[in-house]
Amino acid sequence: MIDLQYAKKAFENYLNDYDQKNEKIKLKIVHTHGVMECSKKITEDMKLSAEDCELAQIIGLLHDIGRFEQLKCYNSFEPGTMDHAAFGVRILFEERLIRRFVEENKWDEIIKTAIGHHSDYCLKGITNERELMHAQIIRDADKLDNCRVKLETAIDILMGVTAE
Repeated sequence: MIDLQYAKKAFENYLNDYDQKNEKIKLKIVHTHGVMECSKKITEDMKLSAEDCELAQIIGLLHDIGRFEQLKCYNSFEPGTMDHAAFGVRILFEERLIRRFVEENKWDEIIKTAIGHHSDYCLKGITNERELMHAQIIRDADKLDNCRVKLETAIDILMGVTAE
């Protein structure tokens, strides 16, 4: 099984490299936890195994890991500044950051595929059924929490512009 508490603690430690007083960073932290909850609810409603439920939550925890560096470098969520999904996959798997969160490598392909495609509207080219399922779960959980974010967050934080 996946140790969610271990992963959450590692995520808290990871965040020490970022200015947690920054409103955009705070927003991403809250969003991350919201996506984890949405992922959990989706998997419970689907009556998936405990392993798939935990795996979906880990993917939720890590899905926007590339956003933190994007904010640190560009102070922006704009897609033109960086492909945060691809960057997240790169730091997790090419730089081996994934081992800070998940000790075993048996779920790596599922995590990599799901995070790499979480921003895609249409999930093309995923042939493994379990990878596709987790890509669908994180895509939908992310969009569900994005609705909450857009309803609750001031436009200056989201877009860097004033309401006027």
